Amino acid sequence: MDLKVIREMSVIFKQELHCIMRLVIAVVILGLPTAALAQKPAARPCPAGNYTYKIYESTVGNEIGSVTFLCIHDGDKLTVKIRQRIDVPGYELCSDRGESWSKGEIKEFTSNSDEGGFFSFCSPNPTSSMPLELKLTRDAQGVWWRHDGTKSQKLEGAEDCPVTPNSMPANFWNPDLIVDLGEDKKGIRAIDPISALPACWDTKGKQENGIQPTIEVCGRTLKAEEYKKYELVGRDGDERTVWYGPDGSWIKMVTKGTCGGATFIRVDCPEDGFGPNKAEYLDSRGPKFCPRS
Repeated sequence: MDLKVIREMSVIFKQELHCIMRLVIAVVILGLPTAALAQKPAARPCPAGNYTYKIYESTVGNEIGSVTFLCIHDGDKLTVKIRQRIDVPGYELCSDRGESWSKGEIKEFTSNSDEGGFFSFCSPNPTSSMPLELKLTRDAQGVWWRHDGTKSQKLEGAEDCPVTPNSMPANFWNPDLIVDLGEDKKGIRAIDPISALPACWDTKGKQENGIQPTIEVCGRTLKAEEYKKYELVGRDGDERTVWYGPDGSWIKMVTKGTCGGATFIRVDCPEDGFGPNKAEYLDSRGPKFCPRS
């Protein structure tokens, strides 16, 4: 090979090497993305603060209740306090619940619910007398539960609705509630937070690839690429459409079933997004027999 050609190739190689080194330095100093560095750490679930959702009746649109979440972090431990109130002619519900998490795994769940009205047959657990106190714990062998002070027993599910050590209450604040069922299907394999009965929903048919509409949450318009939407159907035909925002937080849900339907929607978003609201907001709506705090 000609000596002149070799020298020219050497110069080109040094220039390319210099460019690569400059890019590497820029990545380290400026944080420019590369294949290895572009991966963002997983978002911390339920950042500390309050989340409030109002519940509206589906046909007329009247406000019928609220759900609030309070997330408290202590190192690798997370406590989530949940308060749900429904007050509609013929049906009333008070439900106060709590979740205890450690290192990303749920360890304990408690629920204290009371309901009334002649439509109580729509309760998730109509055979149980109310009020109903539940406590669930989880270990390597599965999920254990007891109600109203009874002896703990293992929570078993059906073949088409299994309960696993990873099952969590269907409180929807956690996007990990939606699991991969294989073959590009999504679904929920969870536990009803009021009755402790297994609760399962599957992807509703084939997901549409058409243009998804924008949605309004907290006075803001979200485009399709800014949210995740799941259309789910349960064993009894109960349907739920659930939306999660850009940061993975639950922002909206629409339910349909034999006992009617409702819309849950976030109402207390901070100015900078859909994260927690630092100001405490507990809606006072609810039946008179609900505990006041």
